[in-house]
Amino acid sequence: MTALGVSNTTAIQEKLSMARANMGANFAVANNACSQAIDLAELERNVAMEAEARHLKAQILFSHGQHVAAVEQMKQAIALREELKDNAKVSISLNGLGIILTELGDFTGALESCFHSLRLKEELNDKRGIATTLINIGSIYQRLGHA
Repeated sequence: MTALGVSNTTAIQEKLSMARANMGANFAVANNACSQAIDLAELERNVAMEAEARHLKAQILFSHGQHVAAVEQMKQAIALREELKDNAKVSISLNGLGIILTELGDFTGALESCFHSLRLKEELNDKRGIATTLINIGSIYQRLGHA
């Protein structure tokens, strides 16, 4: 508990909610809320919440054209989720990384990330996730002119 009687987990969740609410409208508020959530999660050693905050921060950075910074946040989210052995969330972050890498023109990296995501989704029998990832893989091939 903090001095105010609010657990850091609750504070982290509040920061993530604020970030989601401001994601499209106010980059500075959303980005700052994610940074605060990451700091709190690190302080509490809450790996799952840190991974969630880094994934969300990557999405926010990506949506505002900061693709290189988004890659770094997404890679950190993946590493944390792998540490937790949370393959469902690893696959989501890998798919997100694939989307970001596609925008950067790293089609090889994007395909590697998406195919890794696809393998995990198949292991989990996540039919919706499989379909989404296949669509993303198709989009990458289309951009490469292999449609």
